[in-house]
Amino acid sequence: MYTNTRAVILTPDGETQEIDIFAGVLQEDTLALYLFIIVLDCALRKATEGMEEELRFTITPKRSRRTPAVTLTDLDFADDMLAE
Repeated sequence: MYTNTRAVILTPDGETQEIDIFAGVLQEDTLALYLFIIVLDCALRKATEGMEEELRFTITPKRSRRTPAVTLTDLDFADDMLAE
């Protein structure tokens, strides 16, 4: 099913010539989901670095000196994660 796999890359200048694909993670492979999450998390951390104060939103407000507020800076999105 995945032998002799070829691809065409769509760019702003048009399509490239077909290329052979020799290695990679198949779309339905469970490893692909984890790699997607790792890359997305890294990209979001770099994109929001140094701007946490401006971008964060409060989930649970501060209740006392000993109970700080719970805040989030970004929410990563991942497709349905299901291992069969």
